[in-house]
Amino acid sequence: MVTGLDLVAEQIAIAEGRPLRLAQRDVTPAGHAIECRINAEDWRDGFRPSPGTVTSAVFPAGPGTRVDTWVQAGSVVPPHYDSLLAKLIVSGPDRAGALARLRPALAACQITGVSTNLSLHTLLARQPEFLAGPVDTGYLTRLAGQHATTGQQAAGRAAAGRGPAAAGTARALPAAVGSTDPGAGGGPRPARPGQQAPSG
Repeated sequence: MVTGLDLVAEQIAIAEGRPLRLAQRDVTPAGHAIECRINAEDWRDGFRPSPGTVTSAVFPAGPGTRVDTWVQAGSVVPPHYDSLLAKLIVSGPDRAGALARLRPALAACQITGVSTNLSLHTLLARQPEFLAGPVDTGYLTRLAGQHATTGQQAAGRAAAGRGPAAAGTARALPAAVGSTDPGAGGGPRPARPGQQAPSG
């Protein structure tokens, strides 16, 4: 979304034996993009997978907003594979602009039937430390720990040597996640799964 090039199409062309049609001088990034990976998991319970049947799925669309997904009402999320449901990607002229676009885009996402990490993305989007930019790789672990279920909080204390449970019961948390910013006016309109908005 920041190069204006379809890199997947180029990969397919190369796989078909065609020569590379781009040189590095043809790739000129412009602007800023942020991606949120929406997973079927309960992030308050150690990111426990949440297989099941999706009962509804609504995604945003609008300028600078893109959704890559396979999910729609009736989709079955199996327990055997990656729990990724969708990638929500927004872009703007700079980081602040992308963040401003991301928050209403997250608010427009609705997935029911399975637990998701949408609320974690939304929570992260409101954090002053994240919005300011300089967070370390342990930031998400600390943030998720503050909002974990009681059992997971106990496991976390045990892992840190502050509780009676075995340290091995604490689950590691992913080190990164997409994000967002204080509000921009006028959220994006809902779209059908798979619909892509103009990149703006």
